[in-house]
Amino acid sequence: MKIIYTGQPPELNTPGTTGPGSIFLAGPTPRYETGTLTPQSWRPDALRVLESYRFEGAVYVPEHPPEGPALVKSQAEQIEWEWSAIASAHVVAFWVPREMKRMPALTTNIEFGMLMQSGRIVFGAPQEAEHVGYMLHACERFKIPNAMTLEATMHQAVLMNTLGLRDAALLRARDAEQAAEERKRKRAEISP
Repeated sequence: MKIIYTGQPPELNTPGTTGPGSIFLAGPTPRYETGTLTPQSWRPDALRVLESYRFEGAVYVPEHPPEGPALVKSQAEQIEWEWSAIASAHVVAFWVPREMKRMPALTTNIEFGMLMQSGRIVFGAPQEAEHVGYMLHACERFKIPNAMTLEATMHQAVLMNTLGLRDAALLRARDAEQAAEERKRKRAEISP
């Protein structure tokens, strides 16, 4: 697996081509406060999951490398890098553990809206995620694979990447319906 952090050049292996493929990790990015990330990023966990699946492609991580200097110096450079990496990725995996006070994921809303009809995204959010109802509705409407755990979300991304977009499209309707039923069941368990 090749990890490509913010500012590093994207792979030339673009959607529709052969090869091990690539995944962009979309979702909220923790912000720096007094030199530390608060809260901790979810992306290292996603990388560990992808590694456990023996994913061999490139993974775009829209964060600075854990070691070494920041490679982008402005918000505009960050945005351009992200758009380029998203365009290069075979699959865009959205994980949205939204907490409005700590990780509002406002940019994530825009990226999701731009891609929700592309046929190359997967979506995940834990049960306790705040304000993801619109995204979940879009998942049902556009048959976007979705899950409630980071592991299941990354599994969907690897499947879509491995099977290719055409074959994965055949799975989308079934997976979206199963995820919707699971969410309804969990909500019913929680409701009084």
